[in-house]
Amino acid sequence: MDLHHDPSCPFCLIEEGKAPAFLIHNDARTMSFLDIRPFAEGHTLVIPRIHIELFSDLDHDTLASLFIAASEVARLLKRRLGVDGINVLVNEGKVAGQVVPHVHIHLIPRKPGNEPIFTERVQAEESTLEDLRQKITVG
Repeated sequence: MDLHHDPSCPFCLIEEGKAPAFLIHNDARTMSFLDIRPFAEGHTLVIPRIHIELFSDLDHDTLASLFIAASEVARLLKRRLGVDGINVLVNEGKVAGQVVPHVHIHLIPRKPGNEPIFTERVQAEESTLEDLRQKITVG
């Protein structure tokens, strides 16, 4: 099996030209296409051409290429669709909402009056924040 592709992955099939997609950006390391189940008009997915399931497993070069492409496509969406903002979102793992097990960045165009994507927020206690900071601080 090719380690760079997973034959059961729908995004790998798109990358190989074996499944249809509405491509809007294509380069040596990444590709971008419209989401077939969009949250908003122009909702675009940016993927690495190689199969990597989780965002936290990306090597630095692939990560850089992916975010450079996402930035370019976000500028394009804002300019061509006349939107005021873009939600940039990565879901990692099923519990976080990742449906396709291939890293992808969601670019979701936003206009005034759009409903917020995340609505539940609560004020954290300082002691809780300090406990978390100590638990996850690098070094």
